[in-house]
Formats: sequence, C-alpha cells, structure tokens
Amino acid sequence: MGNVDSIPQCEGQSVNLSQFQILKPLGQGAFSKVYKVQRKQKLYALKVMRKDQCIHTITNIIRERNILECLDHPLVCNMRFAFQNTHCLFMAMDLMSAGDLRFHLSTKQHDENTIKFWIAELICAVKYLHSQSIVHRDIKPENILLDAEGHVHLADFNIACRLPKRSRKLTSMAGTAVYFAPEMFRGEGYDEDVDWWSLGITFYECLYGKRPWTHCTDITQLGRHVLTEDITYPRQASLHCRSALRSLLEKDPKKRLGHGVVSGWHGIARHPFFQHIQWSRIDSKGYQPVYTPIIGQEEICVTDKGDCAPKSIESHVAQRQKTRDFNIQNYASFDYTIFDQYQGFIDEQCMTVGPPPYWVKPAFPGADHNHLPIPKVYLETTPTITI
Repeated sequence: MGNVDSIPQCEGQSVNLSQFQILKPLGQGAFSKVYKVQRKQKLYALKVMRKDQCIHTITNIIRERNILECLDHPLVCNMRFAFQNTHCLFMAMDLMSAGDLRFHLSTKQHDENTIKFWIAELICAVKYLHSQSIVHRDIKPENILLDAEGHVHLADFNIACRLPKRSRKLTSMAGTAVYFAPEMFRGEGYDEDVDWWSLGITFYECLYGKRPWTHCTDITQLGRHVLTEDITYPRQASLHCRSALRSLLEKDPKKRLGHGVVSGWHGIARHPFFQHIQWSRIDSKGYQPVYTPIIGQEEICVTDKGDCAPKSIESHVAQRQKTRDFNIQNYASFDYTIFDQYQGFIDEQCMTVGPPPYWVKPAFPGADHNHLPIPKVYLETTPTITI
C-alpha cells in the first residue's frame, strides 16, 4: 500500500495525502505535527512524522502502529489509516475535538459524578487493552482525550507494548515518572497492573487537583516516597470514592483493584463506588456524559494559509532533506488502511454481493480463476450410504 508521492489516485488505490483536506494544525511533538483533516466527509487527526527526524526511533513507531492496527474500541483513540511518501509517515486517528483531560482539569473543579463517569470509561478502555495483552504504560491526563460529547478516550500508544508470552513481565522504566507504580521502582519486573496504578494517580488528580508527592524534586526521591510513604486522601471526597481510589493505589499489585483478567473485573464491578453502573452501556458509550465540553465555533478550512496545505507540508519537509532520500521499502510495514470500500450486499434478499475490493486476497492459489484445490464431486457419482 505504500505510495512514493502524494499524487491523486483513483478510488480503490492506496491512501495518500492528496485524499485529505487539511483544515488546521492541532499541535506539535518532538518528531511530529498533528493536523485536523477531512476525508470523505469524515474528520481525523493526522499525525505527520518526518523520516529524517524519526529514523532512529522507527522501531518504536512501527511497534505503535502495529499495536494500533489491532485495536478497535469506542473508548480508545483508534488509528484509521497509516501511509507514507518519500519524506513523511502519516497516521490518521480518530479526531477528539474537545482536547485532553489535563485542559479540562485546569479550567474548573469537577464534581464526583463527573469523575466517576470518566474513570468508569477509562476502566473499560484499560480492560480492553489488557484483554489484548497490551500495557499502555503512560496513562495520564495528557493522554486522555475528550470527544465533543464528553466521552474520554485513551490515546498516545508510543510506549505501549505487548506482554511477553512466557514471563508476562516487563523490565524497562518507560512512561512518566510521577505515574510509575511501586513495582517499576523495585526493578523486579512488572505487568499490566501498572496501568491501574497510573489510572489511580489520574483519579487522584481529578479529585484533588494535584498528584501525591508533589514536593519530590528527582526520581530517586520520588521512588523512595512511592515505595515507603503512605498517601493521604482528603475527606472532601465520599467514603466509597476514597475507597476506590485507595484500592487502585494499592502498593501490592496482586491486591490492587483491577488485578486479574477475570477477578479484577469482578472486583471493580462489586465495588460500592461503581455498583450502580451498567458496564455494558459504559463500554459502548451508551450513557450520556455527565460533563459536556464547551467547544468554540467550528474551524473553517484554512488550506490556503501557510503550512496547513498539503503542498506546504511537503515543501516544509523537503527543504530540510535536500541531500537525503529514504528507501520506501524500509518503511513498507508502516502502511495500513481501514476497509471502507466494501459495499456489502447489493441485493439483501438474494444475498448477492458485488465484485470483491482490491484488498481481498484469494484464499489459495488459483481461487480467483475458479481453480479449486479439491476434485469436483457430482451428486450422481456419490456412493450410496446404507444404514
């Protein structure tokens, strides 16, 4: 699916930049820029990564893209396309137009019901990841995005990884230090339970407007406090709320709320703070959010203003890469697209379908030419079975 340049192509061919209308820039990271884009009446967040800047981290980028390809959940910021050209890698993600949770925490103090709703949705997202043997490792308000209705979504999987099949233990210190679980500081290996701890720290921030141990100035001091110091829980939150928070911030991962694929879920569902929640409705966005973000007037198209236009993205990169070229085959595994061209039944009563789209491959050699791997069997030659 890799395309060398962003040249307009007819329907059914590879996805490329020319198929996206660039509306406005949304943000910038260390190795990427993010743009609000439109394709076929749908809006996306397009992450643009320059190959000359990320060439030394391409393994991590491919790992993130491979993880995202396997994910599809209402409360995860899902990837819909991944493609490339000579100079850039592109990832089109679900657009979350209300920004990150950090912003909304900074604007006002939210009530307990709002926070409970957010944490319940995040619990469903985390349980989904763990069911796929994926650990996020960086759950924090900056990586939680809100849509226009107020639903929260887990995002930013650049340090997420799969659990090893044999040991199911990870050892690298990855993530944001102030959200590290005690077992990460112990250095004896950790598993998916670290996500419940970081969710607990996020929960704490939502309730109290700060993290525990805000006075720590370095990671050594922070680790000492995480391992040995007790966390204080101001009484402004209800008893059940503080109980749930304390259970998520249990230092022993085996006793932590959420631990265990089955038992952890039962523990959450039985907890008094969450007992009246219909989890199937939370998991499918069936509830109306308690808090609705206030979003300004919809942005108008600004493709004729500066670096938003596709040509400007290309020229901006090309100016910095005059002496370098990148072999597209080195990034061949990056490309990915959702299957949005298949039309399903043409006649629902007769259950007839149209010709298969280009991405459907024959099940075996010769299948597309009616060459079956078994001999044809005719009814008149079949043996009679006597009972």
